[in-house]
Amino acid sequence: MFKTFLYAVKMLWRIFSAALVSACAVTVVWWLLGKTTKLADTLFFFFSVFGTAVLVFTSICAIRLAVKGKKAARIYADTLVNGYTDKFFSYYENRVKRAKRKNSKNSAMLALASCYSEASRYDDAMNVLDSMDFLSMSEPMRASYFNTLLYTAILSDDLSKAEKIYMSGKYLLEKYSRGSSGCEIAHTLAALEFARGNVYTAEQMILEILDGPVSDMTASGCGVYLVMIYLQTERFEKAKLAAEMTFPVIAGYRDKQIMLRLMKIIENIYSVRGDTIIQES
Repeated sequence: MFKTFLYAVKMLWRIFSAALVSACAVTVVWWLLGKTTKLADTLFFFFSVFGTAVLVFTSICAIRLAVKGKKAARIYADTLVNGYTDKFFSYYENRVKRAKRKNSKNSAMLALASCYSEASRYDDAMNVLDSMDFLSMSEPMRASYFNTLLYTAILSDDLSKAEKIYMSGKYLLEKYSRGSSGCEIAHTLAALEFARGNVYTAEQMILEILDGPVSDMTASGCGVYLVMIYLQTERFEKAKLAAEMTFPVIAGYRDKQIMLRLMKIIENIYSVRGDTIIQES
């Protein structure tokens, strides 16, 4: 939420600045051409141009963001069918190359590292994270950095490394895991508890996350962990129900593959061989 707010403020400032410069330039040209001489008329003309420019630049930004958002969603959704393709990685790698501002580059690198990690390319993910300039990051960005670093270690089954990362970033991880804006970090901390073997603690944390607004990816990951927890604690009816609720909203290829395996285990438990509990899409 904080990152979204900060991005919105920066975007509004850029729109305001561009509109102000445009209005000044047009007004000066209008005045030099002798189209207006009175101060009141000049001010009215200036603010009319400024208002129009704000609307125009806001519309342009909205269109660009919508196009970029749809493209990213389409490319990510394609992984559910085709897996992690070269096209998928190229998109996120190019985002890093195109990013000019330091904050934009850091965000793009974190997204790329997350993609590598999700595809089990852990060395590539760590290389990206190691190449980032930690000192140049804002505090919220540092929290996201530790979150990506920690989740990569968890997915690679390196609990010892995960514990070291957690201790290094504990303050930031705990601070930014609260509220609706911290659901992604809260999910990672729940995954850490699961990796530690504290399944009931992980379960409680996941249920608290799902009780509020979450992103599709977080909901998907939480659902997968919930099914694993219920299976591990032999609450098979809950595992079946959680799988039925999670599979239709799976948001990532990794989660989908894990869920398919979990569903097979549930089918075997219920002796429903040759007939799936959940229809695959």
